Amino acid sequence: MRRTQKALAALALTGMTLGMLPFNAFAAGTLPQRLAGVNAAQTAVDIAEQTGWTGSAILASSTSYGMVDALTSGPLASFLKAPILLQEAGSALNEDTKAELIKLEVKTVYVTSGTAVISQDVLDELTDMDITVVPLGGKDRFETSVNIANKMVELGAEVSKVAVAYGWLNQDALSIASIASAQTEPILLTEKNSIPDSVKEFLIENESVVATDVIGGPAVISEAVESKLPDATRYFGNTAYDTNLAVLKAFDEVLEYDNVFVANGETAIDALAGAPLAAQFKAGIVLINGTANEGTNYIVNKSNTNSIVTALGGPAVITDNFLTDLLAAQTKASLTKTAIEKIDSIVLNGDASGVNEQDLIDAGVKEYEVFEAHLEAYRAAISAAADLALDSTAKIQQMVTDVYIAQTKLANENAARTYAITQIDGVALNAPAPNNTLDYLRGSGVTPSDVIDANLAAYQAAISAAADLALDTTAEIQQMVTDVNTAQAAIAETARLAAIAKIDGIAFNGDASAVTCQDLIEAGVMTTDVTTANLAAYQTAISVAADLALDTTVEIQQMVTDVNEAEAAKAAEQAEAARLAAIAKIDGIALNGDASAVTLQDFIDAGVFGSTIVEPVLSTYQAAVSAAVDFSLNTTAKIQQMVYDVNRTL
Repeated sequence: MRRTQKALAALALTGMTLGMLPFNAFAAGTLPQRLAGVNAAQTAVDIAEQTGWTGSAILASSTSYGMVDALTSGPLASFLKAPILLQEAGSALNEDTKAELIKLEVKTVYVTSGTAVISQDVLDELTDMDITVVPLGGKDRFETSVNIANKMVELGAEVSKVAVAYGWLNQDALSIASIASAQTEPILLTEKNSIPDSVKEFLIENESVVATDVIGGPAVISEAVESKLPDATRYFGNTAYDTNLAVLKAFDEVLEYDNVFVANGETAIDALAGAPLAAQFKAGIVLINGTANEGTNYIVNKSNTNSIVTALGGPAVITDNFLTDLLAAQTKASLTKTAIEKIDSIVLNGDASGVNEQDLIDAGVKEYEVFEAHLEAYRAAISAAADLALDSTAKIQQMVTDVYIAQTKLANENAARTYAITQIDGVALNAPAPNNTLDYLRGSGVTPSDVIDANLAAYQAAISAAADLALDTTAEIQQMVTDVNTAQAAIAETARLAAIAKIDGIAFNGDASAVTCQDLIEAGVMTTDVTTANLAAYQTAISVAADLALDTTVEIQQMVTDVNEAEAAKAAEQAEAARLAAIAKIDGIALNGDASAVTLQDFIDAGVFGSTIVEPVLSTYQAAVSAAVDFSLNTTAKIQQMVYDVNRTL
């Protein structure tokens, strides 16, 4: 009969717990669930109701001076499946706590403080309720943390890792509390510069502990202390709230965000009671100091549309406005995440027609930068994007910006093209085409490489001869250019063949004086290679060429090249001969001889830089030549130096 009653009680408790689970804030569209009473003890009771645990409990002090003893009790509570209930100062057991102990049929209570904090009268009252009292309080907070850890080991917990937090800062221990609780990881407290003896003894006695999570920076736990802990890994930030965020990020792989818990980091007591509940959901506890911080921003972005936000504590510690803002931020973040997934899920070259402007805005793109007129361009860019190329707001924002730049450029090009087409098509029949026709042709959208400068006159003639509206599109103008180029190419080809025939028609040793530079160019020789000064040499080469030796453009081009090289070599030889003759003339003037026959041109022919020769001082140069000893002016360098020396004396 007793077993049946217990089964019925368990079913009733299960039904009550399910009915009191935090509601889905998004489904209801109202504030997230708040677990709170009019005081800390009632809040702890509300949290205990959510755990569904019965049979045993942790009793901690809610006083500011006693709460520290319970900071490390979360892992024990989770291991025992025992909720944390609170007791204020005084000789009587808190009424709400007492009622909950009875309701949960608690038979064992683990007390985290000594009788100086939770009075003997309270312990006696528990005993009178047929509850076994297990005292865990030590002589100080450090020993209390060790007593709690030892109790876990005594009860069979397999402990391979511990968390170590600074004993005089509540937030650091609370930051790791739910995570440590979920991993059966005791939390030990330490001084900044030394490890308390009780903690040392625990680590020595429990050789199974092979790793340590150090919570807090060197400002609260020194590097010397860290070095003495087994395989220590430190997690910290600039402030206690930064450390809270660092812990959440570090344990991201073990945390789940279907449930999110928020507590006040200054009062801390609600977070202490909530740690075992958060551990049930493998959730972290975000600590705030009245307003949103980087931690809340982080969990907002990690949560999903079905995530449930639970505030631990009443409006005095977590305001309704804060929760409203958090919900709004979470809703926005969920929309952003959904929109990003929708956009990034479009496979390469896939159909992006389902993406609309609102999706881009929901993905985090600035609303004023999303243009309806660019929608098709956005879709094309999304379709053309590689996998994961649009998996963040920043990447999608950049895509939208790139599309805007491209569309603006295209609009400008379209405007310029329209203007150019108007200028071309606006030429009346038989009216002269504009001088800058080439610019208009390129601006109208014609392939730039198709516009040939040499055909300008032919383009102008075609434009002038075109009927109205015959050239009012890019395609029509492109066709006109193509037609003109084809016609001009045919004319050029006829001229080329005629020029080749004229050149190759000169008989061996015949008179080639009628061949002009233009004939060579029309025969296909590169204009830049045809030098007027070499015309006579070209004519001579043509005259001595054998029959059919110049019957192709290639052969005539080679002839021109050969002549140019030969003439260049000849000019070089002549220049060198002139240089040597000029040097001999200058150096041939005997000492104190008459140098009046030496001219400025002689100096230039001798290789002196023309820019260094000053015409008004020719007589001075001559005097210097006359005064020079034999062989002192027998090289270009020596004559150049003499000119420099004369110039410096002026």
